[in-house]
Amino acid sequence: ESRTGRTFYIPIPPPNVTGNLHIGHALTLSLQDIMVRYHRMKGDSTVWIPGTDHAGIATQAKVEEKLLKTGKKRVEMSREDFLDECWKWMAEYRGNIAGQTEKMGASVDWSRERFTFDARSNELVEKIFVDLYQKGILYRGEYMVNYSPALDSVISDIEVEHQEVEEKMYYINYFVSGSDLELLIATTRPETMLGDMALAVHPHDKRYKRIIGKNVLIPIINREIPVIADKMVDIGFGTGVVKITPAHDPADFETAKRHGIPVNYRVIDKRGYMMPEATLFVGQHAATEARANIVELLKSKGNLVKVEPYTHKVGYCSRGKCRIESVVSTQWFIRASEMAKKVITGYKKKEFEIIPSRFEKTFEDWIYNLRDWCISRQLWWGHQIPAYYHRETGELLGVTRDPSAIYAQHGEANVRRDGDVLDTWFSAATWPFSILDYTIEDPGEFFRKFYPANVLETGHDILFFWVIRMLMF
Repeated sequence: ESRTGRTFYIPIPPPNVTGNLHIGHALTLSLQDIMVRYHRMKGDSTVWIPGTDHAGIATQAKVEEKLLKTGKKRVEMSREDFLDECWKWMAEYRGNIAGQTEKMGASVDWSRERFTFDARSNELVEKIFVDLYQKGILYRGEYMVNYSPALDSVISDIEVEHQEVEEKMYYINYFVSGSDLELLIATTRPETMLGDMALAVHPHDKRYKRIIGKNVLIPIINREIPVIADKMVDIGFGTGVVKITPAHDPADFETAKRHGIPVNYRVIDKRGYMMPEATLFVGQHAATEARANIVELLKSKGNLVKVEPYTHKVGYCSRGKCRIESVVSTQWFIRASEMAKKVITGYKKKEFEIIPSRFEKTFEDWIYNLRDWCISRQLWWGHQIPAYYHRETGELLGVTRDPSAIYAQHGEANVRRDGDVLDTWFSAATWPFSILDYTIEDPGEFFRKFYPANVLETGHDILFFWVIRMLMF
């Protein structure tokens, strides 16, 4: 009980159940323990709750790695059997983490220990998903996403690291239909040419004014595509002519949407291999075999003008360490910029502050420029999405925690639940209030007494991953 009439609450950043604690965790526990003991001695009513994070992608990768040593592969197991293995892993490492925390002498309230994937957290996460869907903040749609071949899952923009690579710039001539004119384009990925839907020039580029609106022929396959004008084109880069391949490039996807160009001709699959639409090159690895063969064919047909060395940055999966593929996929998204409005208002009113202040610039760069957040992951370990589809047609029948009405209408055998799980950061975003036993129906006495937290002590590297998302939720 408080002798001062004040409360003190600090949420512990929950360690991932992927291993044992390290010196960073020790630092976190030390700093927080100092704050907690200080406020207790002052007579403030104080709460410090221990817990762990189920760490979706990271834990699944660790369990798969462990199983491989015994000759087992996830793809050869049932979902239930694999999840059993995940729960065994979780029990072992949760026990280790709790033991290490105890040995350090951290004065946490063990009676309230929590886990981001315990029954209460899972129920709350599902209810929040349904609530956000009903409010129109959460939706399912087709969008350009980052796909990690190593993880075999979609990942968010923030999970992509950009690394400098040395490649080549290929200069290719496209012939204008019904004339002897040519348009020279520059690309580092000639293999995507087979999926081109347009060429784009800047509307103010005098060199190409008379070409806008005409059609050109894609080399090798001779399919006609239009020449469009768009301000996304950098007049000074390359030749000032950009190929638009909406199925394989985020900027091209947005350009195609602006111009009503369909996202057809997907020629590279999510693992980086050429698809049937790639005709002659189907089954070939896009960046190696297919690229080499396409370049040779362009050379023989006289369309390849020159090749130059080129250094630029490309996206790599921060966890899988592989080059990501940009693919158009139907996924679940959150309108992050919509949720951020109240955060921005609170920030301007100084309802919270970031210490040290030098990280305010980083915070502002993110909070003012949020894109829709892709929250679905093609994993088995994690909070399964509470959405239901018709098994035959694929039609979305409903988003609910109780599918009984859907089963009654369509027959349980004809309905399937979404197989994807939620991004770990979705449940992590609920941490400060979920561990206070908050429910949507009744926030509860404990929540009303202690929320919001007085301070959060964490690493600046998860300012976006975790802090901004907690503020949004």
